[in-house]
Amino acid sequence: MPKEFVDSNIWLYANDARDPQKRDQARECLRDLKDRSSIVISTQVMMEFFSVATRKLGVPGPEARAIVERMATFDVVEPSKALILDALDLANRNQLSTWDALIIMSASVRRCSTIWTEDLNPGQKILGVEIKNPFRS
Repeated sequence: MPKEFVDSNIWLYANDARDPQKRDQARECLRDLKDRSSIVISTQVMMEFFSVATRKLGVPGPEARAIVERMATFDVVEPSKALILDALDLANRNQLSTWDALIIMSASVRRCSTIWTEDLNPGQKILGVEIKNPFRS
């Protein structure tokens, strides 16, 4: 089964009542991924989701925690010291933010074919992982 990495912004839109169109697109993306692939996330994605959901979306802490607990049932990358250092090197080589580089390294280490995000350039391939944005046709 192919592995696909899902960034925090997809999880956030799936829980954002303020933008019903993006919410529905994010939910459809997640449903499709659950049906056809193995979803991979990282501890970074879990923490970013909780932080933004509680601060910007107004999701109560216990509810956001319950969502993170469900997210934790997927394959979760826990970054090692080596992964972090490799991400810093990747960021320097490719002029990426350190956080984006850590997402890419996390996807790469699990041999994901795709990263689903709206934060990177769709169609771009980095370390063999293709970037896709579910909000672009």
